Amino acid sequence: MLDQRVWRWLGLLAVLVLAGSGAAGSGSCTIYVQPDASLQEAIDDAPAGAVICLEAGIWEENLLIDKDLTLKGAVAAESVIRGIEPGWPVISVEGPEGTQVAIEGIAVTDAVPGSPRTWRESSMWIVGAVSVAVTDVVLASNWVGIDIGATATLSATDSSIVRNERYGISARGSAQVTLTDVTVDENGWYGVYIADSARATLITAVVRANGGAGVVAEHSAQIEVADSTVAGHAETGIEVWDSADVTVSGSTVADNGERGIAVGHEAHLTVAHSTVSGNGLHGIQLADLAEVTLTDNLIYENQAYGVALFEQPCFDWRWSFGGYVAGQGNSIPGPDEPLGNQLGAYCPDSLGFLTSEAGGELDRR
Repeated sequence: MLDQRVWRWLGLLAVLVLAGSGAAGSGSCTIYVQPDASLQEAIDDAPAGAVICLEAGIWEENLLIDKDLTLKGAVAAESVIRGIEPGWPVISVEGPEGTQVAIEGIAVTDAVPGSPRTWRESSMWIVGAVSVAVTDVVLASNWVGIDIGATATLSATDSSIVRNERYGISARGSAQVTLTDVTVDENGWYGVYIADSARATLITAVVRANGGAGVVAEHSAQIEVADSTVAGHAETGIEVWDSADVTVSGSTVADNGERGIAVGHEAHLTVAHSTVSGNGLHGIQLADLAEVTLTDNLIYENQAYGVALFEQPCFDWRWSFGGYVAGQGNSIPGPDEPLGNQLGAYCPDSLGFLTSEAGGELDRR
């Protein structure tokens, strides 16, 4: 009799034959998996560098990818992977240093809740020194959309991270994340949360309508937000805390329930050529020992101040701002001007240099 290993390899051979049988997208496929076949078995048996292609359909399993591999669906709305194991990510990527994984045209949904709830209940959990590229992927309806840590690298393009219970994406350790043309929408807490010494770059991204804040940087994290929109959050558009460093350029931060941008502790913030408008309280709020530079921005129609230091008389607060503010060329209308900020352009009055062409600074360090 043939032993179990032989039967398994015969099954893989059948899958490879199907890959060459003219199925959609099979030109670049080395392995082709039908919805009624085990995707994990195909991953386990595939040689490093294989391209595993999926037809339209639903796979209900939790996957571990630990080698160089491409997982390629028809389109994200039609090739769906759902989790079945409580408390585990739908897709885990963890392999030797230098492992490269690409995931394309797939929807990853419905991690099964464990007890207690954990970060692992994500659409995708990425750890170790691996590199993951995500294109045309939907990550939805989990505890976290993507959780990435250690020294992993993620590049996401033309994808959506939506309706997860906690965060859209969480990056920790010294992970590096690039989001290009990605939508992070309607997640329960934060849209993009970057902590520890992780780094993130958002390019032409849309971070919208998340339950808490849109983009949050803590600890010594670094974030660059370029040509993007951060809007419609229940609380704050962008929060910068601890010693984090955030740069915002050519972007819109608008219509958030409380503040457009809040920066505090010993954090650094640079905002240039951007619009901060229509927020429920202040456009930009500065606190503690923060260091901030504002250049050539439009800051208007915020319900309180356009720019405010978290101190008296701007707030009923006994602490004084002890940081640094510099800037020039900003348009920040007052309440008597068209599109004015309702309580005032800025507070205190010593921030008037922000609207001058010559510019200036306020240094209390």
